[in-house]
Amino acid sequence: MNKMILSFLGFLCCLSANGQVDLSEINQIIEEAHQRTSSNISVKTRDVEIQIDSFYQYNYMNENWNTDPTLKVYNDFNMDGDLILQDVYQDDGAGNYGNIQQVKLEYENGLNTVQTVCNYNEGTMAWDVFVSITNTYNDDDLLAVQDIAVDFGQFLIFVRGFNYYSPENVLDSTVQDVSFDGVTFQYNSTVHFSYDENGNLVEQFAEGIDGNTGAFGPISLDSLVYDEYSRHVETYSSEHNGVSWDKVSRVTFEIDDFGFPLEEVTSNYEASLDSYVKDIKNVFFFEYTTGLNETTLVDCQMVNPSDGHIQLFCDPLSDQDQIVLEVFDLHGKKIISQVMAGNDLITLDTQLSSGMYQLIVHNRKDLLVSQKLMIQK
Repeated sequence: MNKMILSFLGFLCCLSANGQVDLSEINQIIEEAHQRTSSNISVKTRDVEIQIDSFYQYNYMNENWNTDPTLKVYNDFNMDGDLILQDVYQDDGAGNYGNIQQVKLEYENGLNTVQTVCNYNEGTMAWDVFVSITNTYNDDDLLAVQDIAVDFGQFLIFVRGFNYYSPENVLDSTVQDVSFDGVTFQYNSTVHFSYDENGNLVEQFAEGIDGNTGAFGPISLDSLVYDEYSRHVETYSSEHNGVSWDKVSRVTFEIDDFGFPLEEVTSNYEASLDSYVKDIKNVFFFEYTTGLNETTLVDCQMVNPSDGHIQLFCDPLSDQDQIVLEVFDLHGKKIISQVMAGNDLITLDTQLSSGMYQLIVHNRKDLLVSQKLMIQK
């Protein structure tokens, strides 16, 4: 999970509080909305899927993380696994959490077409629409145009982003236009995307019109860092001051063996210290789903770690006429798929290299076994 909706909303709230809009930073609006559209808070690995059920946000104060989260965010999904509702609860300082924000998503043919962000108005005891997002897709079901309207109460601002793709359908750039009446749009900026040889996004570079000077030039730069397994572990953000780049923030990710996020820590750069200082931390709660009936898991004993010879004793797998054993690597790639007769003792010789894997046993309808497998040679 990269950046979540909260950073996007924090940016907008900051603009609202200041009563003005810096057009040089409009690209962040489209970036956050696009990430929410494309990731859908869900990472798919073959027919196994991880969904972030909720996450808590903590503030870093007095060299320690708050004991109680400042925010609690809960996600709801439809039967197809699509995110349809995100509720944000805020601590009132006394340990009581009130629902202050809702994000609603609508779909057509599996594609997210509308996103609506609403803030709770304590005065009227009603939900006020803060951000409205409409997505339009091309013939390849790729996001082509994204229209964003932000209501600051005293004025509206409209952002329109046009996505351009390579012949291989890889996002190449986003051109962003801005309007204050929703009719007449003017060019604001362009975001360029760069990838490494493994297809990982490694850089987002924005250039466009400076909101203060009106001159064209570089605006912001996000650099993404991956480990040897192509798992996203860090993001560094910088802004251009007209002469050189200023460091802004660093986001680090604690991930599990399969690359799924456990924690996300944002640190802001302090020039006087020449270092990054911790600011907020998101702690994620998720579960694996397979599309299979998961109420049928059986108790198993497995030789673990293993030298490559899998031995699994499960009772009562002998009741199954036929079972399927599958092994997946850290990226969710299927390494082994073996159909065998049901038996309480499962043995299989493999040529697996040393490392961590996920072992799945099912009967094509019911999930029977789901365990991590460590290979040591």
